Amino acid sequence: MMDKYLCPCCSEPLLIHIIAHKKIGFCMNCHQEMPLIEQSRQMATVTEPVDVSTINTEQLSRDQVSRGTLQTTAAGIWILDRQTKTAFVNPKMAEILGYIPEEMIGKSLWKFMDERHPAFSAIAHQNHPGDREEKYNLSLRHRLGKSVWVTLSVRPLFDEENQFEGNLCIAIDTSSQKVMEDAIKKQSQREEAMERLTQVIRNSLNLERIFQMAVTELGKIFKVESVQIVQFIAQGKSWLNRAEYRQPTNSILAKIPSNSGKTYTKQVGSELRSVLRSLTLKVPNSQDEATIQDFLQSCPGGWLPIPLYSRSRLWGSLSLVMTDPGYQWQESDLKLIHGFANQLSIAIYQAELYHQLEESNRKLQQLDIIDSLTGLVSRHGFNDYLSRQWQRMMEEQAPLSLILSRVEDWEQYREQQGDNAADQCLRNVAKIIKHTVTHPHGLVARYQQAEFAVLLPSTNTRWAVRLVDTIQEQIGQLSQVSIYSQRLLSFGVASSTPAIGSQTQTLTMAAEQALNRGASRFCQCLLSQKD
Repeated sequence: MMDKYLCPCCSEPLLIHIIAHKKIGFCMNCHQEMPLIEQSRQMATVTEPVDVSTINTEQLSRDQVSRGTLQTTAAGIWILDRQTKTAFVNPKMAEILGYIPEEMIGKSLWKFMDERHPAFSAIAHQNHPGDREEKYNLSLRHRLGKSVWVTLSVRPLFDEENQFEGNLCIAIDTSSQKVMEDAIKKQSQREEAMERLTQVIRNSLNLERIFQMAVTELGKIFKVESVQIVQFIAQGKSWLNRAEYRQPTNSILAKIPSNSGKTYTKQVGSELRSVLRSLTLKVPNSQDEATIQDFLQSCPGGWLPIPLYSRSRLWGSLSLVMTDPGYQWQESDLKLIHGFANQLSIAIYQAELYHQLEESNRKLQQLDIIDSLTGLVSRHGFNDYLSRQWQRMMEEQAPLSLILSRVEDWEQYREQQGDNAADQCLRNVAKIIKHTVTHPHGLVARYQQAEFAVLLPSTNTRWAVRLVDTIQEQIGQLSQVSIYSQRLLSFGVASSTPAIGSQTQTLTMAAEQALNRGASRFCQCLLSQKD
């Protein structure tokens, strides 16, 4: 006669499963593993055990197990037969999926799965599975259609003759944890995207590269039809497409062609902001206003325009068209997009200032104020630029730093090596300083015969000192001049925040004093002086 085993705690019949080649009992009443104790060692009045070879709804009915903790446990219990059909579920398991137990009995596991898990599918279908417990993180389908994430512990069930009868599954609902993990991952991805954009803006003044990176990053973060940056051209009353990211298929407005770089004329009124609010995409002339208005009314969450500014002047817009026309914008969404818009506005302003500087340099060359030997701005050009930056820093109440550098013993070097070698020495030093200064508004000039000046708007002493360290490192690698002197250059640094009525001479005199003090110490010296 087949041996039968009872739970030593509640005397309920045990289901048998195998772990590490050992038979282990599982009490559905106590919801835990139990040692196998023969029925003869128990009281004669105990209930008959469940025969796992005939697992069915009748044997695992609510009447049998309603007294135990199986019905009230925090974990979901799901027993599958050989065909992966549901033989039993406790109320918790049914609740996780939005059913009552009776509705799940007899239904296949695959009816409740979002997608088939390959490994779990193999175990569920094999006739002679291993004896170990397996764990899976699965996405199940709720009755309402939403996804429910669970951690599923699967143990094979065997009869007394070691024949596979099904699987005992213990499910823990991890949906809340999954939502939290996804939110953390999403936030991390957004922060990384913002950091990448910030780094590009710091290291480049190429607006086309910056714009394309911005629309691509936003397009990957959100489910968009398109992301677009357009510039308003006031003179022609038109919009110029500067960059665009568009999904290749399933576009709401797929019939509107993508013509990056082309301008579409659009009549505008006196109020630019109202024009910005009326813009959806690049609108060809054939697209009438009624169609645009219909789109806006039928897709209230489908389009989000964000203005872009250069200082206080409206420059253009950053706009997103969503895949879901009724998309509900979250506060975190708007915060990220506005963050991108702010960074783009900074990039636009920096690029405009850089172009202004380029234009100023071009004019300086036209005025013949470029030093012919080094190609740097002459002292006259330096004085003019210093006056203009002094006034601008006074208005912005920002610091202005000046670095003076002198090639020590240059006259002696010229006498020893000749004019050509001495001039080449100055050209080499000038080239290194000019290439080292990457400040978008910085100016490198020939200050005196063997002296150079670096003017750094909106820069304090600490950053000026770092630049001097970089210049010294670069100069130290110049073998042509380092062989004649171990103390090639002396430096003096001065910084000042211009006040009303102050003069530029206060800055230049402070830098000259710092330079002279450094040179008198017979070393590669850096002394700074603040006004």
